[in-house]
Amino acid sequence: MRYAGRALVLCGTVALLAGCAPWPQAGVETGGEAQAVATDGMQPGARTFGLSCGSARYAAQIDGARALMSTPQGLLELPRDPGAKTETYSNGRATLVLEDGKARFGRGKALPAACKLGSEVSPWDAARLSGISFRALGNEPGWVMEIREGEGVRLVTNYGETRRALTYAAPQLDKKRSRAVYRVDDAQGPVEITVETRACTDSMSGERFPARVSVRVGTETLQGCGRALR
Repeated sequence: MRYAGRALVLCGTVALLAGCAPWPQAGVETGGEAQAVATDGMQPGARTFGLSCGSARYAAQIDGARALMSTPQGLLELPRDPGAKTETYSNGRATLVLEDGKARFGRGKALPAACKLGSEVSPWDAARLSGISFRALGNEPGWVMEIREGEGVRLVTNYGETRRALTYAAPQLDKKRSRAVYRVDDAQGPVEITVETRACTDSMSGERFPARVSVRVGTETLQGCGRALR
C-alpha cells in the first residue's frame, strides 16, 4: 500500500533510531487534553470528515484531485479515478467511493464496505492531514506539542493559554539511547524537546504511545507521550 510520506518514529529519524450531496463539516473532538489542532496546513475549500467502517475509524480530506486518508498505519494518498462513474479515489490497493452523501472504503480486491460519515475528526487525524510529523501531549498542566518536520514546532501549554511558534532545528540523535533532542527557540527563549522510543502511557486517558516526550521550558520540564504521524 502506498502511503504519503514515510513511516516515522521520530520525525524522520526512524532509520537512525530504530457533484455531491452535502457533506458534514469537520469538527474536532474535545477531551481532557489541551487542544491544538493543526488545521493551518489543510487545503482551503477541501472537504474533511470522519468515517466509521465497522470497528475502524478514519478521517478523510478531499480536494478534488485526490483523497488523503488518516489511518492507523499512516497517511494514505488516493488519486481520483477519472474513469469511474461515481466519485472514486484509488491507488489500486485501496479505494474510497463517495456517492449521494455516503461512503465506501476497502483495501485490496475486496469490494469497498459501507462506512458511516461523521463530522468529528480527532486531533490526531486533523494533525496528520495537515502535515504534522510528530505530536505529543501531557497533563497537569495540559500541553500539546506538534512538529512539522523541516518547518517549525508549535507548543501549547497551560491548558491552551500559552501558544508558541518555534523555529525548527534538526534534532541531535543518540542511537544508543534511541533518543532525539530538538533545541528550538522563539523570541521568548529556548525550548528543549527530548523524544525517546520508549513505551509511554497517558496519565489521564491510559492510552499507550510508542514514544516518551519531555519539553524543557526555562526551569520547568513537561512530561508526556507522543507518536509519529507520518
